[in-house]
Amino acid sequence: MASVASDSNHESARQAARRQAYAALGTAAFRFGRKVVDIQQIMDKRWAGQIMDKRWAGSRPTHVGVPAEEYAALDACLDEVAHTAISVQLHGPVELVDMAWDIYAACQRAERALAKYGVVGRSGLEEIRGALEAAMNEASRARGIFLSNGRAHLEGKPVPLQAEPTLRTADNGDGAQG
Repeated sequence: MASVASDSNHESARQAARRQAYAALGTAAFRFGRKVVDIQQIMDKRWAGQIMDKRWAGSRPTHVGVPAEEYAALDACLDEVAHTAISVQLHGPVELVDMAWDIYAACQRAERALAKYGVVGRSGLEEIRGALEAAMNEASRARGIFLSNGRAHLEGKPVPLQAEPTLRTADNGDGAQG
C-alpha cells in the first residue's frame, strides 16, 4: 500500500514540475516578445524623427540608436527562454522538448530581425518591418503550439496534437469546429 501511495506522490510531483516548466517557458517567451515590442517602439519613434529630417534621403543604411540597457534586457529575456527550455528538456516528453527549442529558435530569429530593423536603408524599412512582424508571429505561434501540446500532455492526451491549437475546441479536441 505504501508503494502505491509513493508512486502516486511521485507522479503528482512530476506533473507539478512539468506544469511549472511549461508555464515558465510560456511566460519567458511572452516576456521576450514584449521586450522586442518595447524596443521596436523606441526604434519606430526614432525612425519617424529621421524620416521627417530632410537630410535623410536616399537609401544609404542608417542606424537608429537604442539604449544599451534595452538590448541587455532583451538578451536576458532570450537567456530566460533558453533556461526554461532546458527545464522542459529535463521533464520531457521528447515531443515537447523539440517544441520548446522551436520557441527558442523562433525567438533568436526575431532578435536577428530586430537587429536588422535597427540598421536599414530608407527604401527597405517596410520590408524589414514586415520580416520582424513575421518573425514575431512565428515566435508567438511556436509558443501557442507548445502550450497547447503541454496542456494536452498534462491531461494525458497524445502529443503532438494533430490540428492547429487555435482551431481546437474544448468539446471535441479534433480541430473541427462545432
